[in-house]
Parts: sequence; C-alpha cells; structure tokens
Amino acid sequence: MTSAADAPHIPVLLDEVIAALDPQPGDVIVDATFGAGGYTRALLDRGATVHAFDRDPDAIAQGRGWAEAR
Repeated sequence: MTSAADAPHIPVLLDEVIAALDPQPGDVIVDATFGAGGYTRALLDRGATVHAFDRDPDAIAQGRGWAEAR
C-alpha cells in the first residue's frame, strides 16, 4: 500500500465538495478518508472543525503534525 507521504493526493472535486458542504465557522465535519489532507485543509481554512480518520499511519502522523502546528 502506498502511503500518503509517498503519493500526495490532489483533491480533484474540491470545489464541488466545498459547495455541497458549505462549511461555516463552528461547523463540525468528519473526513473519513483523510489521505493527504486536501479536503480537511480546505474545510479548516473556512473555519470548520474537522475530525479526520485514515487507516494509513503516515496520513495519521501528518494530520497530527497539522493539529500541533495550529
């Protein structure tokens, strides 16, 4: 299995996902496929709180690094 660190994902449907969810400050959203975090980053940038999950340990480590940096 390729890890998120080895193959970063570019969220190709980012605009559609953001339009559908219309995230607002204070919203709580679950990202069950964190991967490289492209969708999560966009949701956080719009003020939402995101609970992200992934089965790839490298993706989890990347997400924890982001959380600590924020």
